[in-house]
Amino acid sequence: MRGGNFPLAYVYPKEMRATCDLLRRRMKIVRHGADLKGHITNTTYLHTALR
Repeated sequence: MRGGNFPLAYVYPKEMRATCDLLRRRMKIVRHGADLKGHITNTTYLHTALR
């Protein structure tokens, strides 16, 4: 921290906090969906490649 490698924290205004919270939750859901889709794709590929 003494070297200045960390950026300063930013506190969002109260009217923007709800929006940021929704975007944070949406990103988590989107990532989870992408992980599931990748898992299904890989599993399907392995099962079809082994036949």
